[in-house]
Amino acid sequence: MNAGVFKRSFSAVADFVIVFFAVLVLFHLIASPIYQRVAFDDFDALMDRWEALDADRQDEYEALLDRFEQGELDADEFAEANSALRDRYYDMDPEAYDALTAFNMFFAGFHIIGFLFSFGLYMALMKGQSLGRRFTGIYFGGSTHPLNIVVREVFLKYVYWIFTLGIGLMIDIYMVVLTRNNKTLRDMLTKTYITSDPDIVDPHRHNI
Repeated sequence: MNAGVFKRSFSAVADFVIVFFAVLVLFHLIASPIYQRVAFDDFDALMDRWEALDADRQDEYEALLDRFEQGELDADEFAEANSALRDRYYDMDPEAYDALTAFNMFFAGFHIIGFLFSFGLYMALMKGQSLGRRFTGIYFGGSTHPLNIVVREVFLKYVYWIFTLGIGLMIDIYMVVLTRNNKTLRDMLTKTYITSDPDIVDPHRHNI
């Protein structure tokens, strides 16, 4: 019997947390310090300068917001004044602001690409039988070729969900809940399945 949506969802969340936490730790312990040393002369000093400027900018923004809420500025005037405020503070220290922007872009890119790569590697090494699936008592069956698993678990899952803005996730849930064999599109395309019966995956396990 193929596994239902609750066990599949719980195992997916567990595997996401495991891999994302590993990527987060890798970023803070290794990637971030290396990037800061390579990309900037003194990243901490740049961030100190930015924090000081941003504190002053935030005070002025709060004053603008109070004037807007009291009716002294209409929506267009508030948006224009806020834009001018951001530009003025950027011009005070563009190096610090550019450093923050570059770091934030590196942070986002590292976590997205690092997660997808790490998740594919994790699933390939586990041959689809991830820790989340082991914990929830469901089993991965079908082709365990590393490339097939990477395509299934990365491109036909997370990349598919991202590029469809979450619609792909809704389709997956619908297919697991309402179709007769509880299979998602990626199960069909990669000729794999997720089952709650270990004997389906390994019918000889009792003979070992």
